[in-house]
Parts: sequence; C-alpha cells; structure tokens
Amino acid sequence: MPHQELMIDAPSDPSAPEPTPGGPRLGTSPLRLADIVLIVMAAPVVCLLGAPVLGILAGAGVWVLNRVLELALARRAATREDVRAAIGYNLGGVIGRAWLVGLTILAVGTAGEREDGLAAAVLVFAAFTLYFANSLLARSFERNASPS
Repeated sequence: MPHQELMIDAPSDPSAPEPTPGGPRLGTSPLRLADIVLIVMAAPVVCLLGAPVLGILAGAGVWVLNRVLELALARRAATREDVRAAIGYNLGGVIGRAWLVGLTILAVGTAGEREDGLAAAVLVFAAFTLYFANSLLARSFERNASPS
C-alpha cells in the first residue's frame, strides 16, 4: 500500500495555538526535572551528614551536566530534517553521556578515596533511577493526552 501524505493548507480550528518553531518543547515538564531538583536539594544535606564532599559534588555536577547535554542534543536532533542525523545525535549523545558519567566516577574514585567514587556512583544511580521512572511516566501521560 503506497504511503500517502495529507496536506492541510489552513488549520481546522482557528483558535488552535500555532505550532512552536523548532518543534515541541523538550524537558519543560516539572516532572522531567525532578532528578535535578533532588540533586540540588539533597547534595548539601548529604554533605552535612558526613558523606564524602568530593564524591557528592562531582556526582551532582556530572549529573546536572549530563542532563543539560541531553536537552541540548535533543533540541539539536529535533531540528534535523534527516532522520539519520537525528538518530545519530541521540545515539551519540546517549553513549557519550554514559562515558562521561562513568569516567567521572572512576576519576573521582581514583583522585580522591574509594568512598568518594562510591558516593558519586550512589548519587548518580539515585538520580538516574528517578529520571528513568519519571521519563516512563511522562511519556505515558504524553501518549494518553495526545489525540490519536
């Protein structure tokens, strides 16, 4: 069956909002930022409770950097008309960001003490767990809210 495109010259609902330039807004839901809020709020408290400061600060810093890079790469990929280029940005970003986090944890554990590396790893693991769960929930809500 051949693929057919539907072309619409005028919007069917004049009161409907215009599409935003550059595609959908990525990462603007408060639910999607819960991991960053957790990191920013928990890092000082955990440090005051006696956790290794170097590990906590490095873990928090690399996680926030990881999320900023994710949003930047997702926005760049969304502007690409070539699907292969968009997939390349997303795939390269996932692999590169995983290496960034892993090597940072390794460097902190080597430069400081093992407890620093462990603290960074635990912090990143907690943030990733919250991020992953929220991503699944947000995508579920987006699918249910969009008309089919």
